[in-house]
Amino acid sequence: MNSYEKIWLFFLLAGCFMPGSSNAQVPTTTTEQQMEAITENNDDNETQDDSFLQQLQQFLKSPVNLNTADETTLKELIVLTPLQIRSIISYRNLFGNFINIYELQAVPGLDIITIEKIRPFISVNTEADLFGSIGERLSGGSHSILVRVTQV
Repeated sequence: MNSYEKIWLFFLLAGCFMPGSSNAQVPTTTTEQQMEAITENNDDNETQDDSFLQQLQQFLKSPVNLNTADETTLKELIVLTPLQIRSIISYRNLFGNFINIYELQAVPGLDIITIEKIRPFISVNTEADLFGSIGERLSGGSHSILVRVTQV
């Protein structure tokens, strides 16, 4: 077998084992579109900088637990009105902890559109494992540094 045949055979075998298309991890466009829509609909001065988007990105990484969230934490989601926040808390106080995210449909004042807007940023955890969560945070946690510089 000469060198040309070896090269030809190598490329033929390499082509057989290579995938036809690569599947890169692409962030869900629906979540990004939801974040953009929330930012566009929010007329506060808070959206003048990127702190609002950074806060939503943080909620994507570590969602708000509806079973332990208080009123101030739910206000940080910006999507919910004060009436909806009080409704969620009173529903939780009346019926106990949420079992599933789909239980939000039974909360008065929440419609499907609002639930779909907040769904990527919330979770429902029934029990808190202190030692397991510490081990998980140490081994699989995410670390980030935020630096801002201004010059006068």
